[in-house]
Amino acid sequence: MPRADAPPGAGRDLPSWLIPAAGCLLALRLGVATAQRLHPPRTPDLVAWTVVGEAEARAKASGKPLLYEFSAEWCGPCKIMQREVFANAKSAELINARYIPVRILDTDRSVPGGPDLNALRLRFGITAYPTLVVVRPGGAFEQSRGYGGAAPTIAWLTAQATGPGGQTRRKIERR
Repeated sequence: MPRADAPPGAGRDLPSWLIPAAGCLLALRLGVATAQRLHPPRTPDLVAWTVVGEAEARAKASGKPLLYEFSAEWCGPCKIMQREVFANAKSAELINARYIPVRILDTDRSVPGGPDLNALRLRFGITAYPTLVVVRPGGAFEQSRGYGGAAPTIAWLTAQATGPGGQTRRKIERR
């Protein structure tokens, strides 16, 4: 019998199923959080990437410049650019309409890609990820190194798509 000065309902016991149910819910939540951390959702890619071997022939046939995107799976800014630029319908439409896009992905810091990929990295002096390189018919190219946000990147891509850019190599670095 509850004491006379105890608040109403103070003598009730917890239901026997409540503690195991709370434990199960906590374990489920921890499992979901771990799965999300280990397997983050994939960002959609709306750019129609071309393989390296076909890119130059397609660029010659279409008269469009090549757009090389040098990135790495372990690169944080590359992932942000993927989310903000390549998964954006408007910027992907610009890239698909004005360029022959090629993604060069470094899958491991210590194991470089095949000889063709290494030759491209050397040709364009790739020293950081992400780096965008626009190669015009005739071989002149422009480079944007780093990722400074969606708006400057899209503005750079738009400017490169609408103008000849010049005959000399020019780098634009963003940190």
